Amino acid sequence: MAKLSREQYAELHCVAKSVRIAYPRIFEAEEDMNGKVVYSCQLRFMDDNPEHMAQVEKLKELRRKAAEWYWGKDAPRILERLENNENHKWLRHSPEGYWFVKLKRSEDRGAPRVVGRGKETLSQADGKIYSGCFVNAVFDLWCYGGAATKGTYGFGATLLGIQFVKDGDPFG
Repeated sequence: MAKLSREQYAELHCVAKSVRIAYPRIFEAEEDMNGKVVYSCQLRFMDDNPEHMAQVEKLKELRRKAAEWYWGKDAPRILERLENNENHKWLRHSPEGYWFVKLKRSEDRGAPRVVGRGKETLSQADGKIYSGCFVNAVFDLWCYGGAATKGTYGFGATLLGIQFVKDGDPFG
């Protein structure tokens, strides 16, 4: 895998604006299905929202660039393989009418920053962040693959911060 330049890293630093959050595990880390203790959430980009769809297109383009930067000449082959593998695709479409991404942050990196509209720090007790509310989310996109991952390739995103934007209908 290639070593990225400072400019490339900066380009893979993403901000999703006014998107829906689901499964927010952002105040307390929990064990994931791989046995790792992480903070996590899912971001949802609704099909019927033009701003969300513009963000999805930008994420698709950044995913393509990240693949080229990390995997070089192998990127087209790996991308094609990933499109047919739901476990490693990262940016997925739900038949329920939205695109979604999963963001994670290792417990040893500390909790992500969680703030309100005025950038005041929020806690779980504030009750502002729940499945269905609108948030801005900051995260870094990256790729993995090769010998270190036993030939498994894919995309990941490190959750850096969440900002409450407005209330929404709760999911579920």
